Amino acid sequence: MKAELACTDITENLCQHCAYCCLKTLLPVNALTSQTYEYLVMVMESRGFSVYAYDEDDGTLLFDMGACPYLRRKGEMYGCGVHGTAARPKKCKKFNCAAWAAVGEEDNTVFTDYALGIYNWLNGGESSGE
Repeated sequence: MKAELACTDITENLCQHCAYCCLKTLLPVNALTSQTYEYLVMVMESRGFSVYAYDEDDGTLLFDMGACPYLRRKGEMYGCGVHGTAARPKKCKKFNCAAWAAVGEEDNTVFTDYALGIYNWLNGGESSGE
């Protein structure tokens, strides 16, 4: 079983089986003071969103906004309802979870940890990542 994903491991097939980056749409917000933090949490939670992570060093909150509205499930696989169209967000076109994790932030590995389980499952391993 593979222990770590490389950028070249991120294929269309892996993405269509994983889609974790689309299942968890994370919104980073900077909370400069404790009052800002409390206000942001109150407002976002009142709208049904939850705090996914908080970095005390720089005051960044990550809110879990839920699944992308364009995500479509096709049996055991996922697809993007706007893939190949002008409506597809630029950040989605360029996103590669292994490249993102390589920048070194601890929270950045959440996608690759999940994708690694899917990768190993697709290649005959035991974990499906779910």
